Amino acid sequence: MRPFTLTPSEQEAFLDAVADGARISDICAVFGVTTAGLRGLRKRDADFRARYDAALEESADAAMEEIRALAMAPAEIEGLAPEHIKIAGDTVAARMRARESQFRILSWWIARRAPHKYGDKLDLNVNQTVNLSGALAAADARLLAARASLRLPDAVASGVARILEQEALARLPVAERVPDSDAP
Repeated sequence: MRPFTLTPSEQEAFLDAVADGARISDICAVFGVTTAGLRGLRKRDADFRARYDAALEESADAAMEEIRALAMAPAEIEGLAPEHIKIAGDTVAARMRARESQFRILSWWIARRAPHKYGDKLDLNVNQTVNLSGALAAADARLLAARASLRLPDAVASGVARILEQEALARLPVAERVPDSDAP
């Protein structure tokens, strides 16, 4: 099966439809391609992929402007309850509910069109390794000095020192451990 391709003029028409906010499946149907064929084209052609992503973002930005307009439009007539005002047979309260529904649908659609810009979730993955062996060694040295100041008998002090050294060694990563030549 031959991979799906578009001529430069077809690409422009396709991307214009994406930027205008048309459904991707509808655009694909007009051009006689499946969404899988579109994914293949995006994989093969980096320039088309970049322009496609820009068109998606442009459509999301336009929808965001529509949301802003909905949010800023007056919904009520001052001093009257929305459920008592009728405009062309509809109550203002019904229009307000419809506007809220429109707002939610557009918000969902925008988050799918440009998730990196308008999505609900932020990607905060941090991958960092921290080596605390130096800080632990310094803390162990301070502990040894404090215990040495207690003036324990030499045999007890050397035993305590040996235990502390083994505990510090156990905390080090395996690659940093130096075998003790006195160990049995």
